[in-house]
Amino acid sequence: MESKVDTVGAEHASSFQTLLIPIGLGLTMLLATWLRFYRLAGQSLWSDEGNSVALAQASLAEIASRTALDIHPPLYYWLLHGWMRVFGESEVAVRSLSAVTGVLLVGVVYGLGTRLFDRRVGLMAALIAAVSPFQVYYSQEARMYALLAFLGALAVWATVELERAALHDVSIMAIAGWAFLYVLGATLGLYTHYAFPVILVVTNLVALIWLWRGRGDKPVARWAVGWLALQLVPLMLYLPWLPTAWRQLTTWPVPPPTNAGNAWFTISRTLIFGPAGVGTSNFWLIGFGLLGLVAIARLLRREPLPKAALLLLYLGLPIALTLALFKPAYLKFLLVASPALCLLLALGLLGARPAKGVSWMAWPAAALLGVLGAGVVLAAAWGPLQAYYTDPNLARDDYRAMARYLETVAGPDDGIILNAAGQQEVFGYYYKGDTPVYPLPRSRPLDPEATVGELEAILAQSRRIFVLYWATDESDPGGVIQGWLDEHAFKATHVWVGKVRLVSYAAPLPTDDLLPADVRLGDQVTLTGFRVLYPSTGEDLAGTPSSWTVPGEIVQVQLRWRTDTPLDARYVVFLQVLDEANRLVGQRDAEPAISTLDWRPAQPVLDRHGLLIEPGTPPGEYRIIAGLYDAATGQRLPTNSGDFVELATFRVERPASPPRQEALRFQHPANVDLGPLHLLGYDQYKLGHSYDHDTPLHPGDPLHVVLYWQAQSRPQTDWQLAMQLAPVANPDSPITEGVFPAAGVDYPTSHWGTGEVVRGQFDLFLPGDALPGKYRVNLSLLNEAGTSATETFTLAPISVE
Repeated sequence: MESKVDTVGAEHASSFQTLLIPIGLGLTMLLATWLRFYRLAGQSLWSDEGNSVALAQASLAEIASRTALDIHPPLYYWLLHGWMRVFGESEVAVRSLSAVTGVLLVGVVYGLGTRLFDRRVGLMAALIAAVSPFQVYYSQEARMYALLAFLGALAVWATVELERAALHDVSIMAIAGWAFLYVLGATLGLYTHYAFPVILVVTNLVALIWLWRGRGDKPVARWAVGWLALQLVPLMLYLPWLPTAWRQLTTWPVPPPTNAGNAWFTISRTLIFGPAGVGTSNFWLIGFGLLGLVAIARLLRREPLPKAALLLLYLGLPIALTLALFKPAYLKFLLVASPALCLLLALGLLGARPAKGVSWMAWPAAALLGVLGAGVVLAAAWGPLQAYYTDPNLARDDYRAMARYLETVAGPDDGIILNAAGQQEVFGYYYKGDTPVYPLPRSRPLDPEATVGELEAILAQSRRIFVLYWATDESDPGGVIQGWLDEHAFKATHVWVGKVRLVSYAAPLPTDDLLPADVRLGDQVTLTGFRVLYPSTGEDLAGTPSSWTVPGEIVQVQLRWRTDTPLDARYVVFLQVLDEANRLVGQRDAEPAISTLDWRPAQPVLDRHGLLIEPGTPPGEYRIIAGLYDAATGQRLPTNSGDFVELATFRVERPASPPRQEALRFQHPANVDLGPLHLLGYDQYKLGHSYDHDTPLHPGDPLHVVLYWQAQSRPQTDWQLAMQLAPVANPDSPITEGVFPAAGVDYPTSHWGTGEVVRGQFDLFLPGDALPGKYRVNLSLLNEAGTSATETFTLAPISVE
């Protein structure tokens, strides 16, 4: 018999839940909304999102005809078409459809958890969904995956409610409402993505299990007839599209088999932490794995078979599909399983609710368990979410930045090649420049003869060519475009922006024969000729001190090699532009056009290279050196005068107008005034590792600092730069310091013009006895008297190992 104390406790607990659960749900929904709309335009649209916007701009009929040839049905694009008519085409507008859908998904997870278990589990599952890095990521992407997960969860929730209605006294209107939601979710889901049928498999398998468990029960038998009729409605509504779906699914290429262990690890990490959880500690991954096993054990031990089967199938079938078709691009299909994972983890964190008749003291304990569980969820999500919002290395491909850069550096006499047709829409969304844009190849599979013919025409009418290489395995698996350009143009730079490689080339200039040379490198290789040209005027720079160029241009270098005997090592050509202090101003390291392993004795090998003179390079005298080093060891081949060949000297002149910030591509923005100079930004990395800023520093290593100055007005005096490297914990005790010209070379600030941008380079050597830890560089300007005349600016901390 229930005691009076227990009865009062239960009443208090019920009132407690009645008050707190709605408050908790409201806060959870606000948190979900904030996370999905926070920095919604913080990242650039990437290629698939650009395709979404471009397709949604078409008419509804054209969307249907174009998606009939794609791997995605038309519904999402139809919805986005209408959404853009109301809210516009900005990044926030086109992504907000997914953000709203992602918030609604959190609400559905709460409803499903409440119906399957209780409101506590529903609220915890909603919190897990609200902060799920996986769900947040795709709620901020202008693609159909958040919609797919929402419609799947809606169909599952409607299935649970309809099964409950068969055994309870539920009104006809309520049953009709849930039946309508099921048909709506199922039909719209089929028209959203070809992976949606896995949800229908889940709901129907669970229905069969429920029917089997209730066989002989008349209400269940009547329910079975209604359920069967209900399945026919989405099928009939999908019949017009079914032939198209069958054709696309049976002709789309299937990914090759992969290592099941690696695939399972990747799937688990993605499902829990999303695409931005790459560096997440395995502690959390193992912890959530164990929590999931606890939840499954509780589910199988305490819950009816249909309920257990529902969650396990809801989670397991999408995972099985992804394993069978494993490919990194297909990991987003897992989003349909995310609600099931949220429910399982919530069950693992909270366990069963206090049973009726249990002492009222159990309820505060359950509430405390809920608070602790919420803390665990928030702590686990914090790292991946912070990385997603702030880490540029984990961001989507930044077409916005690439377009702004090309608007700055490319002109009407240059050319831009997009090597995959899927880039055209997103690049066109951002790019507003006047440089001709060429989407290549024009067909898939690529037509080599037609493509080479177009490349010849582009090169003939362009001064420079910028290429965005993306998805080359699909668009140009034979490397026709890159191979032809590498052979016939002067490749100067390449920068990875996410999964896109931005490469610049200079078009070749008419030239006479190469200048003869006879420089021995090592015991076998000889440099037999070279030519150095400035592309704007065609002026020969070799051995002509009066030759000049301006920052932002590409110097063209041709080299001719010969070997006496076959080579058994791969060698890399290095070319460097050095200032008066022998600091690097420009650099290119690349294997020759023909690998040294394929060089034949006495056969000349002609090699082309471009050297970019970085924007902001100070006016002054510079020289170009070249040589070879072993790709495996980094060891340079010796010459009779050292380990390099000096090719040319030339002068850099001040450009007619300063470069825009987008052309500078510095690592850290600063935007701080120091006296008459404005520090736009800076780079800092281990010397010689400009392409890998994350290379760790050790005692004795040189720290290379690049500062991007802009003169706000013409300085009337010459300013010097004071630099100190000090521990973060003890900033007043520098371990190394120095005073340098502000430009890094002999280019006094009194010679700078108003608005001129100067790129200064500096080296600070770590002492051999430097202790591991965090260090920071402090900057200030000194006037001619050598006294500090500006405030100190501190760079970002660096780590010494």
